[in-house]
Amino acid sequence: MSRRTEQISGIIRRIAALRVLEVPPNVASVVNVTRVDVSPDLQYADIFITALKGAEEAAGFLNRKRSAIRHDLGKELRSLHTIPAVRIHVDKRSEELSRLDELLDKLK
Repeated sequence: MSRRTEQISGIIRRIAALRVLEVPPNVASVVNVTRVDVSPDLQYADIFITALKGAEEAAGFLNRKRSAIRHDLGKELRSLHTIPAVRIHVDKRSEELSRLDELLDKLK
């Protein structure tokens, strides 16, 4: 990842984290942005989230807020010619890592 895409990824992560705070507690609890992957051509930004409860519901809620997130990005990233299209995903890596930890503990 280039320095520029890393910087843009950080900005997107900060903006997405603010929108995550809008997820109602009855939809999901303790929602976090785990990472943001920006395509090399800056056309797409994949935002990955986790939650203690209701991760899929939180992703659905945030997917409905994609245009608002992109609007916020447009205000922040004025120097870009194209604002990345936002895609929200549930981060399965954290689940896989905890499963791997459990398997390693069983081997001990």
